[in-house]
Amino acid sequence: MKASAAGVDDVVTETGYVGHLTREQETKLGQLWGLLLDAFKPDAAEPSAAAAPDPGTAGPRPRPDRAPSDHQVDVGQRAVGREREVRSTKLRKSWLAMLKHEDPDALLLRFLRARKWDVTQASSMLINALLWRCEQARVDEEVLPRGEPWCARTAKTSTGAERKEAGDLLDQYRAGKVYLRGVDRRGRPVGYIHLALHRPGMQSQETLQKLVVQTIETARCLFTDSSKEAAFCLVFDLTGFSLSNMVRFSLAQFSSTLVASPRLEGRLGVDRMTEFCGSGR
Repeated sequence: MKASAAGVDDVVTETGYVGHLTREQETKLGQLWGLLLDAFKPDAAEPSAAAAPDPGTAGPRPRPDRAPSDHQVDVGQRAVGREREVRSTKLRKSWLAMLKHEDPDALLLRFLRARKWDVTQASSMLINALLWRCEQARVDEEVLPRGEPWCARTAKTSTGAERKEAGDLLDQYRAGKVYLRGVDRRGRPVGYIHLALHRPGMQSQETLQKLVVQTIETARCLFTDSSKEAAFCLVFDLTGFSLSNMVRFSLAQFSSTLVASPRLEGRLGVDRMTEFCGSGR
């Protein structure tokens, strides 16, 4: 790292990013693309017809009068085919919705780096992330469209569960515990988290998860150059923080949220850590 005349460090870009790949990394990126495109095909997981059982190891053959009819076999195959087609359609739509304005290569590289360049594990992580977004969290269908404008409007005009959901999220925004503001000297969006403002029990885990996903996805939309490191900077402010502010949000849930949103890499800053450590003794 070398200091420039303007006083800003010239950052040496690491390998593993778009425009800075080794031959091996380029090969693994191509392999991940192949697995992803295969997953988009409805017949990707169909077993090969040529794979017949070994006569020496196969069990007793079924009696002819107990064999399934051609109609039963056809119905079963069509049901399996429809299920695979639905899954592949979900994956395609979820991929396009998650991609947004990012460079597709940059997005895939993020999963490869997260799994230490193991293509199989990166593919499994990516597929799980895509399914999580559309089936469980419904990130692009429900979470993202229901931002601050929706909350403000719905809290005034709706009733019942929808009004409560809007009011709970609006309270989280107004508390100022999490927000994005400005960029650091490397152009990364900066997120601020004031832990002392969090009150456990005042919101459900579902509301907290939606707040986390909303913040991460908004930070992604602030990336200006996907050819460079697509990351953001987090600053944790521990001023006034005590054990009563501990977030009751399981590590597994928090990790899956970060990974499936998808995983974002960046720098972490902690302020007032001395005071917190002192109060914890």
